[in-house]
Amino acid sequence: MLKQIGLSAVLVLSSLLAGFATYAEDQPTEFVVQNNSFESAGGNGAPEKWNCSPQYFSVDSGDAHSGNSCLKWSGDGKEYRLCTQTLDIPAGSVVDFSVWVKTKDLKDGKATVCLEWNRQNGTWYGGSYASGIDGSDNEWRQVKSRAFIPKDAVAPHLACYVTQGGSGVAWFDDVAVVKTTFPLFSAITTDRYRAQSDGGKVDVYVGYTAPSDDFDADSLAPKLAVVNSDNEEVASASLEEVVSQTDRYYRFSFDSTALASGDYTLACSAVNPETKKTETIATRFSKLDKIPERTSYIDEHLRLIHSGKPFFPLGLYLGSPSADDVKLIADSAFNCVMPYAAISRETVDSLYQNGIYTVYSVKDNFPTLSVKTMEEGNAKTERMVGAMKDAPGVIAWYINDELPSAMVADLAARRDQLEALDPSRPTWVVLYQVDELRSYLSTYDVIGSDPYPIPSKPASTAAEWTKKTFDAGFGRRAVWQVPQIFNWASYKRAEEKADYRSPTFEEMRGMSWQCVAEGANGLIYYSFFDLQRMDKTVEEGGRALVAEPFDKRWGEVKKIAQEIADQFPILLAVGPTLDVAFAEENPNVSYRLYGTDEGTWLLVVNKTTQEQTAVFSVPEGAKIVETRLGEPPVQNGARVSVVLQSLEPKLIRVK
Repeated sequence: MLKQIGLSAVLVLSSLLAGFATYAEDQPTEFVVQNNSFESAGGNGAPEKWNCSPQYFSVDSGDAHSGNSCLKWSGDGKEYRLCTQTLDIPAGSVVDFSVWVKTKDLKDGKATVCLEWNRQNGTWYGGSYASGIDGSDNEWRQVKSRAFIPKDAVAPHLACYVTQGGSGVAWFDDVAVVKTTFPLFSAITTDRYRAQSDGGKVDVYVGYTAPSDDFDADSLAPKLAVVNSDNEEVASASLEEVVSQTDRYYRFSFDSTALASGDYTLACSAVNPETKKTETIATRFSKLDKIPERTSYIDEHLRLIHSGKPFFPLGLYLGSPSADDVKLIADSAFNCVMPYAAISRETVDSLYQNGIYTVYSVKDNFPTLSVKTMEEGNAKTERMVGAMKDAPGVIAWYINDELPSAMVADLAARRDQLEALDPSRPTWVVLYQVDELRSYLSTYDVIGSDPYPIPSKPASTAAEWTKKTFDAGFGRRAVWQVPQIFNWASYKRAEEKADYRSPTFEEMRGMSWQCVAEGANGLIYYSFFDLQRMDKTVEEGGRALVAEPFDKRWGEVKKIAQEIADQFPILLAVGPTLDVAFAEENPNVSYRLYGTDEGTWLLVVNKTTQEQTAVFSVPEGAKIVETRLGEPPVQNGARVSVVLQSLEPKLIRVK
């Protein structure tokens, strides 16, 4: 007998299809931002209660967003200054922060707002950065984002500013910081690409956030319902697994075979033990008679399948490539590019004719970027996709470059739009917000994060971020990571450039293999154009303090790409593997298994610059028969000892 869902549940479900959780919430708490409307100025003309230079910031009694005054910034692009205020926000809080912005002749930068915090020792710890506004906009527009302040953070501080290099005029008004609440459920997804099934078992993953330190995940007893388009519950799912250690999620499963073809909603509900209120999270699901033919898609092993064959994206970020750039890239192992510019069909075709696919970017079609409204952005996206979707060289769509989690509703709508416009190719996003990635789950088909640690952080950051990115999708979303090949000096002021350097060959190689070992099935490096920029000094029209010869740096990057491409038959293999695992845990080593007809391949990578020994157990009778990328390990019965030098990878075949 079909169970009819109540009206209140129907209303909840109708608002959930972007994958957000709903929950009842008390009146939000607004944290005090002193002089938030910039109504009072000090003796130097700068706003009271704010820390900023009067040379760049002043209180302006012109056309304010509200009240009588606002904050005015003017600059020539030579100096980078912020107007900041430290706020009394408890560590562990989740807040939405915003400011109203207006600009005039603002070039090479954006007027925006951020919230940052420090470590206990006073050093910078992290932050959340809203998308900004540039150009000449005579209308006030709100810029906003959301911040998750770690429990061990101190001194949260808000800043109004124009990004580095910007020149022109900008006004700021009505700063607000409002406390929000973590929903009980953090994300929901299935193990099927685009939540589409033509029958069989479907696993559903529901992430949760523990409302208290003593929360008992097993006692929550969440329920997952399969609801049809008439709002009837037509099936229920069984709870198969509760994970509450390093990750937190529930795994449900149901058999989709008997479902009629059509669209459904998967809705998970439970009573929050802290608030005593029911919370629900939901996502779309479709039962199809047959999975449609697609140019490119992600298979059950998280591989990109293009034209029916597994494909490992090995690419480069670049601008608008010249004919010479195309020749250089064609003479390498790279098989794709991600141009920041909206390149022409002619360029896409030229790349394709040279064996190079394009991940085509529509990432800027959002308010505060290239358009003023989502409607305008949707229309622009439709035009761009319409002009390119029949190009054989386009392999995927790039739809979000580090936009904040406060925009998740718009980001999810854009992913849905791309699927409708071109159901035959996946969408890819790249984010630096590695501690918020699960909240973005409804916004992409493929995700990447961009750890750029050198020289301020260890190269092991690449492994750390890749693991977080992979785990954010419950291990059921494809990951194409973005390793660092650039020198941060390319983005720094002249007086800062000496503090930075390019990653070494050893670091670039190690970071690449770390990404693969932690779950990446694609690598798209940032960036080709920075290698070109650093070929000349600032005086010569480049960005280097001391020129870094392009030929040398490009040669190193090509060598790494070739080494990875040579292993594609292994990296794309999905056969069964032997039971090979750590005999002794070593947190400084990453590993991954691949199954081929020739046996089980063990990829092992040293995440540190110190020699490491990784000890693995293998089944009785299994032997090491081949080693690539380094010296062979030592086997003693069922134990294999792998000695790894600084950041060294090894591929070891066990049979």
